[in-house]
Amino acid sequence: MIYLDNAATTKVKDEVVDAMVEMLTKYYGNPSSVYDFAMESKKRMEEARKIIGRGLNVDPEEIYFTSCGSESNNLAILGSITGNQRDEYLFTDMEHSSVKKAYEILGKDKKIQIIHGDEGVLDPSKVIDGVNENTRLVSVMHVNNELGNIQDIETIGRGIKGKNPKTLFHVDGIQGFGKIFLDIERAKVDFYTMSAHKIHGPKGVGALYMRKGLELNPRIVGGGQEKAMSSGTENTAGIVGFGVAAKKALENREENYKKVQYLKDEMIKALMEIPHIHILSHKNSSPYILSVAIKDIKGEVLLHYLEDQKIYISTGSACHKGRKSEITKALGLEDGYGEGVIRISFHGGQDISVVHEFMKVAKPSIEEIRQIMGGIHG
Repeated sequence: MIYLDNAATTKVKDEVVDAMVEMLTKYYGNPSSVYDFAMESKKRMEEARKIIGRGLNVDPEEIYFTSCGSESNNLAILGSITGNQRDEYLFTDMEHSSVKKAYEILGKDKKIQIIHGDEGVLDPSKVIDGVNENTRLVSVMHVNNELGNIQDIETIGRGIKGKNPKTLFHVDGIQGFGKIFLDIERAKVDFYTMSAHKIHGPKGVGALYMRKGLELNPRIVGGGQEKAMSSGTENTAGIVGFGVAAKKALENREENYKKVQYLKDEMIKALMEIPHIHILSHKNSSPYILSVAIKDIKGEVLLHYLEDQKIYISTGSACHKGRKSEITKALGLEDGYGEGVIRISFHGGQDISVVHEFMKVAKPSIEEIRQIMGGIHG
């Protein structure tokens, strides 16, 4: 099997599974209980918090565990609502659905401004210019989940704070954490969201960095876990697994970056030998994600051709489930390219063989699909 949909999710590492099994079978006490058996569960959960905090170079006390990246994004946005009717909010048209839908809710009562990117890349000045004395929160995705484009978070954050120091800055770091370095302090980030299953950890675990001294209104109330930011008994096995996955990702971040950049470069070279292909990912994009538009095919048809040979890609974000992406539609692709968008995403444990195996099946599949659809040949 060749798995090239790592932006959707990643295979859980063996050491992560081992740590989780130990938590589920040996240290399964409720971390809120006060006896020694449960305190070991609490201790291991706090070790995971320290690992993630060190990875961002922040105080571990500023890390809050959640059920997923979507909850983290929702908490940062909807939790920032105040009773001030003059509050305004700003986000971009390239955000994940968990951000967009949260802003749809906000837009019923608050003034919302949407900043548009140019071919998937934000001009920082457009974001900064949109900030005024009433701007409560700005949300910008660090690494786009469909195109892989990396936004200039540091310039945006410093510009926001220079214009209005009271404006809060929320960054969706779900495709960036453990892969693309970001200096949280220099970038003046107030909220940064993460997800375990993007870095070979388990699904169902996320985290939110919240700058010390800030407060949010919790979206889930109950027993007051995670300092009342995400009530409910913690998924200790998942959190410990997240910590192990984060430790591995952070230790190998530079090495993995170089390895994956090589794979992406080689994949682009191979794909460009096929006529009428556009590389949609910007030159300043994550090496982990490659978005491509292929003329006169349907991306979903190619996906199934590849699937028959146990090669797995996607046609965009997994959250769209076959629906055409607003982000790729906004790129204004030429006629014949719009239906042929695919996303290939790598992980640091892969080698050049994945490129060769992919191309061995993809090239004749594209030619056959074009013949069936009556498009270009060769």
